[in-house]
Amino acid sequence: MNKDKKETQETQNQFQIDEDNRLKTMLDGERENTKILLEQENRDLSTILNQDQNRFENIISTLLKTHKEDVKKFSGVLNKEQKLYEREEELAESYSGKLYPGSSSDPFPNGCEGEAPASATFIIFGGENGSWTTTFPHTVLMVNGRPELQLIKLPSGVIAPVMDIRDAEGKIIARFDANGFVIGRRLSISRPDASTLIVIDEYGNQALLINYLNPKAILITGYMYVRGRRLSININPYDSPFHSSVRHSCSGGNVLADIAVDF
Repeated sequence: MNKDKKETQETQNQFQIDEDNRLKTMLDGERENTKILLEQENRDLSTILNQDQNRFENIISTLLKTHKEDVKKFSGVLNKEQKLYEREEELAESYSGKLYPGSSSDPFPNGCEGEAPASATFIIFGGENGSWTTTFPHTVLMVNGRPELQLIKLPSGVIAPVMDIRDAEGKIIARFDANGFVIGRRLSISRPDASTLIVIDEYGNQALLINYLNPKAILITGYMYVRGRRLSININPYDSPFHSSVRHSCSGGNVLADIAVDF
């Protein structure tokens, strides 16, 4: 009987051991399966995150590229608007009688070549004679001690003529100053470009031309009536009543006026 009891106990122990082993094997299998499942989920999650990251980077890259293109286009629009604004300002200034420097060359010889300092601005009369100045306002024509034609330079570098245009009877028919001009019905103004001002008389002839050739030279040719007398501003030996023998001359420095007349 004791023997049977012992065998029964051993059988129960072996059964318990086998059950423990099966449970351990099952648990080990579950752990391994869980580990494999977690690793797979981690791989899947990593793949999803990488894909999302790539999509996000692509989206950001596209947005940045689009933004740069928009900024570039906007800058282009701003530049065009700025140029348009500057052009409109230039046109407005030109209609007011002000002159912008052009890009034409100096019409030498005119008597002043090599005669003036580097900072000088040349005033050229009909291509024959000239003067130079380093200061503005500058008086071109003075009659009986009174300036009849002056040039002023604004801070922007724009030149504005200051003068009264009179008829043969001495009546003012046009007035120019730094703010623009007022002109009567007997004259007309032509502006071929922003550097050129032409006064047309009542007969359709060119009375006066002022051309801001370049930042260093201004061309003036024509005539003005002062006290009933027609005075040439060409200083040309062929049509000047008060400089009949002057040719290729140059004046400058501290002179009161390029052309000074008393009568």
